[in-house]
Amino acid sequence: MFFVTKSSCSLPRVPVRYQEFLFVTKSFCSLPRVPVRYQEFLIFNILFVKKMQLLGLGIGIAGLVFKFGWFKEDIVNTLQKTDINGTDTYSLLNSAALIFIVVGFFIFGIGIFGCLGACCEWRPLLVVYALVVAILLIIQIVGVALFAKYRGDIETEFQSALNTTFYRYYTNDTDVQKGFQQLFKEFECCGVNGYMDFTSQGVDVPSQCCGLDSGSCTSSSNNLFKVGCGQKFIDDLGKYNTTFIAIGVCILIFQLLCVLFSFCLCCAIGRDD
Repeated sequence: MFFVTKSSCSLPRVPVRYQEFLFVTKSFCSLPRVPVRYQEFLIFNILFVKKMQLLGLGIGIAGLVFKFGWFKEDIVNTLQKTDINGTDTYSLLNSAALIFIVVGFFIFGIGIFGCLGACCEWRPLLVVYALVVAILLIIQIVGVALFAKYRGDIETEFQSALNTTFYRYYTNDTDVQKGFQQLFKEFECCGVNGYMDFTSQGVDVPSQCCGLDSGSCTSSSNNLFKVGCGQKFIDDLGKYNTTFIAIGVCILIFQLLCVLFSFCLCCAIGRDD
């Protein structure tokens, strides 16, 4: 534990709990004392960078969970035979998870540049950090705009591909059949368009389409899930649409603040030099 006084470190405006932190970081970097006029600004900039690292770590972990822990084997087999423009759905989702992992841990890594640049008052690191975050910000805005523009087409293509897989493989492929039945159970849906997908083919409605544990549950259509899985996925996505948008806007604003704080700190360091 370090004992720091105002006279020794000239930190009259910095909260006591941060003075020891600044003393250690400045000693580690072997640089002159932080000028009083931007001591608090430096602290807030470091806190922003650390939160940026936590954001990146969270995105990376979400990608890992999605890639290695979310899908069950039966569902994977079904998604692998559900083609969207020649590419199976599982490969598309797997690629999305990899992007989350790479981007998340990249943000975490670049946060180290920002943290070192802020602690050690090294302008090149701060500039690199700010530019990279700005580029990521632009890419995210473009990505969100493209998704909003083509969302309807994506939903239509997915539902059409799921429908094709169901009618082509359900009655003659055990793996696909198990995969669909797992989807019915997990998402409380039935068929792709509804339970009539089964009755129209003269196929027995599976017990997974029923919300009751009774053996005779499927004998009455009143006991069956009314919504097809294709529409169910779209409805679930729309249900959390506002939440996703709010989180996305908060992330974009946070990244913009990180860029602005970094450039302002660069200017403050330049004026001091």
